[in-house]
Amino acid sequence: MNDHFDSKGGEQNTAQGDHAIGKQNNCGIPPEVFAHYAKELDMTKDDLQDFLIMLLEHDLARQRKDLLARVGDDQAVRQAVEAGEYAKAEELLEDAARRRTLAAAEVCATQARLQEVQLRYAKAATYWQKAAALLPEESKEERLLCLREAGCDLERIGKHTEEVSIFEQMLALCQELGDRKQERTTLNHISCLHRKQGNYAAALSHLEQSLRISHEIGHRNQRVATLYTMLYLHGVQGDHPAFLRCRELIRQENGGNGAINFVDDIIWSEGGMRQAKHMLWQLERSESYLRVV
Repeated sequence: MNDHFDSKGGEQNTAQGDHAIGKQNNCGIPPEVFAHYAKELDMTKDDLQDFLIMLLEHDLARQRKDLLARVGDDQAVRQAVEAGEYAKAEELLEDAARRRTLAAAEVCATQARLQEVQLRYAKAATYWQKAAALLPEESKEERLLCLREAGCDLERIGKHTEEVSIFEQMLALCQELGDRKQERTTLNHISCLHRKQGNYAAALSHLEQSLRISHEIGHRNQRVATLYTMLYLHGVQGDHPAFLRCRELIRQENGGNGAINFVDDIIWSEGGMRQAKHMLWQLERSESYLRVV
């Protein structure tokens, strides 16, 4: 057995439809963003698309491996998955739930992985949410994991409004658990989603909460990354006083010896819009940091 993805399923299994990765130009990335990435990486558009497809195939192999691990000793389901007979595997799993040979939450989690290897991310997110709902109240960390998976699946298909709802639930769980670091990471991700939707006030509100946590737990690099993103948001909103206050905070974080990286080169004009655009690439780097730290 290997991790080669070989589906014998129907249309859904080949990822046909509006959100099909293989059917979208630039792997579903907006043309201007795709062109920007290709330029920054010094790659042709074809090479970049091939690279992104390779990453998708790697992700599918990982999900399929996890699916088989979740199936465990259920040989009938395992054989169906390995043969690419996903409809049959679904029926067998539903039957397992009816016969209560597996815990209902675990069946939903396995179903979620089964949907993912068929690129049915919306349906996978639904199963992850069902799994989270079925878990007992005391299983907060397990619920957090299921909700995170649901959010990742929704992000894959660009359903950011639904994703915000998922991460708001995660935020409440983090607060119940007292996990300040995970709470901060979740706040950062919610802020990123609001920014993508143009909800800058909401994005800033979540970043301000994240910044307070970073001060509490003493994480300087995280504070700086958060301040960079706030600086950008103040710029695109044309809030000159807030922009200058934020820049001064960055200077203070750097010991008063000038702003970090590119900020010294920023000069305010036209409400900061032109300068804010120059900050976008650095912002994307900061967001990647914010979402994993």
